[in-house]
Amino acid sequence: MINFNARILELLAQPVINMFYCIHMKDLKYTTYPSNITLADGVYIGHGPVFSVDAPRMDSVIDRDLYKIILTDEGFALGDLYETNFVGAEAEVRVCLVDYYTGVPETTDTILIYKGIIESFNYEIDTSEAGRVLSTVSCSNPMADLDAVRPYYTSKDFIKQINPSDTSYDQIYVGSEGVSLIWNAD
Repeated sequence: MINFNARILELLAQPVINMFYCIHMKDLKYTTYPSNITLADGVYIGHGPVFSVDAPRMDSVIDRDLYKIILTDEGFALGDLYETNFVGAEAEVRVCLVDYYTGVPETTDTILIYKGIIESFNYEIDTSEAGRVLSTVSCSNPMADLDAVRPYYTSKDFIKQINPSDTSYDQIYVGSEGVSLIWNAD
């Protein structure tokens, strides 16, 4: 269960709830608010390329769908970024609320709706009358790995890739002879 602080509850109780997203992916910080927004971790660029963001939702079963952020990228400006370790970078999406009575966005108290890792990206080129280029950034779902099976190969070479100083498999599979292992109980 999510517990909201008093300020968030106050904003959610107003007659009309106005909200916007703040998206942080690797070095990119964008917001769906019409102007730049400053949060604790930096400045988020308004009027950015954000086309859509998966809205928060409640499911009664485990959701294995990827979290998607769709950006407009008419000039393929994000292509260089995608080539430099974009996959595997952290992504975070926050919802910020706007005070109905003052029109001022609340930037101190935000609601974190997604935090995870970027899994992939792709371009979709729409050649219809208006024409547009959309870049879909797919982020991992924390629940997606619950039933995943990943084999763990027990060979000397495999273990050396994980930790070069690990000698636990050095004596295993040595010819056809018997091997005696002595384990320390330190």
